[in-house]
Amino acid sequence: MQTRSAIGRQRVIGRTAVWLGAVAVAAAAAQPSWSQDVGTTIDASPPGSAGVGPGDGRSDRLSFTLGAIAALVPDYEGSEDYEFVAGPLLRVQRGHQFAALRGLKLTSNIMPHPNWRLGPVLNYRGERDDVENDAVDDLSKVDAAFEIGLTAGYEAPLAGGMAGVNVEYLLDVADGHDGWLLTPSVDYGGPISRRLRANMELSTTYASDDYMQSYFSIGAGDAARSGLSQFNADEGFKDIGLTGGIFYSLTDRWSVGALGGWTLLVDDAADSPVTDDEGDENQFFGGLLLTYSW
Repeated sequence: MQTRSAIGRQRVIGRTAVWLGAVAVAAAAAQPSWSQDVGTTIDASPPGSAGVGPGDGRSDRLSFTLGAIAALVPDYEGSEDYEFVAGPLLRVQRGHQFAALRGLKLTSNIMPHPNWRLGPVLNYRGERDDVENDAVDDLSKVDAAFEIGLTAGYEAPLAGGMAGVNVEYLLDVADGHDGWLLTPSVDYGGPISRRLRANMELSTTYASDDYMQSYFSIGAGDAARSGLSQFNADEGFKDIGLTGGIFYSLTDRWSVGALGGWTLLVDDAADSPVTDDEGDENQFFGGLLLTYSW
């Protein structure tokens, strides 16, 4: 039998895994372009985002960025309760090619090209279990998912900054939700001053039937246990998101940043009793990060 402390640790790990991925993506999206030279390195970030100096994409020298992020995020997707999570940021880059760990999500670019981006993605999505809301907690547990996929995009200079378009595909291979997610996005970022930069990203996510069934459907057994109405969630667009951040280079090595985001759950994700009765279709987060580059 699991002790209360063991259950508590699993709960923290599971929720942290779910939301650090989302926060890290926002942190990455909210960073400026690697191809902009302002003489400093901002952060560990993916294509279309971030810094210069040691990892500006024009040098064949191997560069590294190490950091941490702490954020306030929803308890689960659709929740109106919030909690603090924290996790690592790590980026290794040579030229335009890189690998970046943000929370529990690993992204990469294997294209040695200043504009085109293509690379594999790995993501760990923690289980939904032992949540704050009693009715949602009575629903069947959704196991942790290990997702693999691909990201592709293009970025180019625009009005003194960098604009990009990107699409990401993730497929669960660990029998968590057994589904897939497709997320297209557009972003823009650039310098405000020599040391200050900002960026924003607009995205939407299309979710498979298996994903929607796992997180938003309520069968007869779950309805009886939780008191919530039965609901059948179908494949389709589940959200629209807007994220942004502002980042300041303290030195040529150290940088700090603040980021925030708003996600609006739509269609069946918003209409499900998980969200409509017990949660909130408006999902917010905010966080702070600190990085060191060499």
